[in-house]
Amino acid sequence: PALAVVWAALAVIGGLALARLPWLTSLAVIAGVVVVAAAVWEPAIGLGLALAVGLTRAYLAAARPGTPDLGQIFLALALAGWAARSLATRQIIIPCSGLLLALGLYLAASLLSLVPTPTASLELGLLELIKWAEVAAILVLVVSESQRGRGAWVVAAVLLAGLAQGLIGMWQYQFRGLGPANFL
Repeated sequence: PALAVVWAALAVIGGLALARLPWLTSLAVIAGVVVVAAAVWEPAIGLGLALAVGLTRAYLAAARPGTPDLGQIFLALALAGWAARSLATRQIIIPCSGLLLALGLYLAASLLSLVPTPTASLELGLLELIKWAEVAAILVLVVSESQRGRGAWVVAAVLLAGLAQGLIGMWQYQFRGLGPANFL
């Protein structure tokens, strides 16, 4: 009962705050909260959103240079949702696959390359290491979600992300003429 009172109070405060905002801003905030909640509640949705918006990073960086990488944010939300669900159900599914073993060995070897040398860049090395750790985490997430019966959702998300990227490419070629500067 005490938790219900806290949630009700937060809902009232949030509603009052939204009522003071312009209606388009309120609608955007509500949509954002729903999308974030969906990404955490159902990790397959979060992974799909990460795939879909991750492909637009170059366009967002060109239009608004200070914009954070939304694909990384949705991936983090999906992984957080997966971890929370796994801990709550006490069923942490980590696949026993050769690919995951190979990625683990690669990550271990990559750690050795972070030893400072005069020509090495620690920042670039860490970024590369994080990228490959994300690949391993995505592999675990996809297998886990597939075993929960969400494999079709993941495949649909990949296909829709590819379709979206194709449509962006067609728009870019037909109407815009060129892409972001780093595409030249």
